Amino acid sequence: MTDKFTALYAAHLQEQDDHTLAVQSIEEHSLQTAELAKFMAPAPLKYLVYLAGLWHDSGKYQDEFQTYLRALYNPDPEIASRAKRVIHAGLGAVHASQVCTNPCGCMLSYLIAGHHAGLPDWENTSSNKGLGYTLHSCAESYAAIRKRLPEDWFQAALPDQELASLLMRFSKDKRGSSLSTALRIAFSCLVDADFLDTEAFMARHRASQRKSLHDTQPSLKDLLSAFDLYMQRYASAPATHVNTLRRQIKQDADRGAEKEHAIFSLTVPTGGGKTLASLSFALRYALRQGKKRIIYAVPYTSIIEQTAAVFREIFKDYPLAVLEHHGSVVYDTNAGSEQEEQRGLLRLATENWDVPLIVTTNVQLFESLFAARTSRCRKVHNICDSVVILDEAQQLPRPYHAPIINVMQDLADYFGVTWLLCTATQPALGVEYDPFGRVLKHGLAVPYELVPDPLALSSQLRRVTVHTDLKPRALMEIASRIDDEECVLCIVNTRRKASELFNLISDRHNSLHLSANMCPAHRSRVISEIKRRLKERSQGNTRPLRVISTQLVEAGVDIDFPVVLRELCGLDSIAQAAGRCNRSGLLPHQGRVEVFTLEGNLPLGHLRFCADVARELLVSEPDLDVLSPETVRRYFSLLNTKEDPDHFGITDKLMPNTVPGNPQAFKVLFRSVGDTFRLIDDEGRIPLIVPYQEPGEEISPIFTLLEHLKSDELSVVRITLRKLQRYTIDIVPKVAQELEESGAAQAVNGVLVLSSGYDEHLGLIPMGEFITETVI
Repeated sequence: MTDKFTALYAAHLQEQDDHTLAVQSIEEHSLQTAELAKFMAPAPLKYLVYLAGLWHDSGKYQDEFQTYLRALYNPDPEIASRAKRVIHAGLGAVHASQVCTNPCGCMLSYLIAGHHAGLPDWENTSSNKGLGYTLHSCAESYAAIRKRLPEDWFQAALPDQELASLLMRFSKDKRGSSLSTALRIAFSCLVDADFLDTEAFMARHRASQRKSLHDTQPSLKDLLSAFDLYMQRYASAPATHVNTLRRQIKQDADRGAEKEHAIFSLTVPTGGGKTLASLSFALRYALRQGKKRIIYAVPYTSIIEQTAAVFREIFKDYPLAVLEHHGSVVYDTNAGSEQEEQRGLLRLATENWDVPLIVTTNVQLFESLFAARTSRCRKVHNICDSVVILDEAQQLPRPYHAPIINVMQDLADYFGVTWLLCTATQPALGVEYDPFGRVLKHGLAVPYELVPDPLALSSQLRRVTVHTDLKPRALMEIASRIDDEECVLCIVNTRRKASELFNLISDRHNSLHLSANMCPAHRSRVISEIKRRLKERSQGNTRPLRVISTQLVEAGVDIDFPVVLRELCGLDSIAQAAGRCNRSGLLPHQGRVEVFTLEGNLPLGHLRFCADVARELLVSEPDLDVLSPETVRRYFSLLNTKEDPDHFGITDKLMPNTVPGNPQAFKVLFRSVGDTFRLIDDEGRIPLIVPYQEPGEEISPIFTLLEHLKSDELSVVRITLRKLQRYTIDIVPKVAQELEESGAAQAVNGVLVLSSGYDEHLGLIPMGEFITETVI
């Protein structure tokens, strides 16, 4: 052990090549973390996060912690193995509450107490643990180390008007959510700064990689130049009616980038070029307004993979410009080729989103904004001062509308976030009033619409006629109707109906099935096959193509059929289905969309609820134009009156409430909200690995991957599990038990693996309503 270590209170130790120990003192680490957190933070939070960084490791002055560090690096492996971790965050929280004697001390206590374990609730009634308990239980230990703390750690917290006004600013907001949003952003700054400073001392190779990533990133100005160069190829595209309208939409979006609003909307029918128009707007607006990055959020992985591929093609000269971040993407860090090195750098970027362009899912974006865990919150501060595009904004789950709207408005009002709601069917997210002017539903500020006349544009881009039939039909009738068409897409509401309908088609050789009964790799291959065969048909190939799918094909999947059949559902889904019909407007006549009703009821749930609301409108007005923006507005307004936009009470849980007997403290349920806010209801689901293999492969890749799960290296296991997500279907425990008892599935290296019952067309067999659609 070095003399230097015994003379210092150490925050971190690092063994050198000569087996001596380098020491990073608590003071050094704390000051560097404070300065870095302050640099990251938006203006209203800079002094708050500086204090949080300065005090966060106060608890490391304990003798027990210093002994723990010594034991970890003891040359005797037996002593090192017995080193018992010492929790230190609570003492820093006590320091903040005692030195900063106003409610800002409580704000700092939440941040510091959670900088390892995650943001806490004030109290956890199930275990009698929480921030309140921590402050009480750690008070005695803090008293023992108080005299060891640097004197300026006390002077830094002298009463300051900036801190006093901070609490007032956020706690008085009418939404009641602003304080919790501000604290989560401050927490993000603290944990990212703590991670980065620790990494710079403990993992210098990673720190060097991160610097390389930062130094080689293009600017937004570079990206705009590359985008404009890419768009020049469309200047010579045939001047069809649709192409002319797409050019006009992009021009409207570019003009809108000159406006100084915080919330915009781009209401364009499917096939109108929303993706490129929205990116063009975002790049120009970000440059004019000095924004730091662009975040493009989509609802499904089927869209994100397609969108990210387009963006990578646009910015192919800048391979580190586009970060694709969702549960199924894998950035392997194996050393070797330049491409592998770039993937390793992008994997680092997933930790904190410090890149100019992120393509992610609604799940990743919004669950991070309501998370408590440090790993999920770390990126949140880099959402500030960004342009966020919500593609297919109508897909935001209605039971979470209220908290989502609140956090969107908070970020727009206080933290420099500009939102673009990009969709063919704008959801009703604004304030709604009753006939007497009373607020029925709080909502977003009125967005600035980039398209001057969405109603006229809807009419100009109308490429289909929609026919609705509310008379219940047998599945066999629909199968017969499909057989009548040479090229048709049929979308039904459940996986069971999709599989049954596929089995009723007479010409299986020319038909394809698509549903969440298939693993993501299988679905991606089928979507590629659909696109290939549609292209061949456009070039004169007469081979029939009949596709039976669930709704996963609707949002963002770029396919174009002359006829689309759609089972009755919500009007927004009908509009999305219509977007797969005559998408490019190349037919000599209008495409045909037929909405039909099947015998029997849908399973209880959101899908049935939306279908019932659509039926209510269609029964009252049989000739209703279901694709009209006005009709869609009425549909969403009717939905809002019948479904709770805050089904899980998240808004109330994030409302700060005074602690009885302690006016300087307040309760916020950060941990409870983090556990509750789940855009995908996968609770109780079990991942099932299926042995899917691409045509031409002799064996499924899963068997090699399963062997990698035996590795002792955690990073290898983590990467392998991500790769296996491409071959995973989620099932309920009952089905997992049935599969195991029948011998169709076995546990292999800690995961459940299907050995039989996976069909090359339909995916998992037996069928049922037990498989969730994985969108992260």
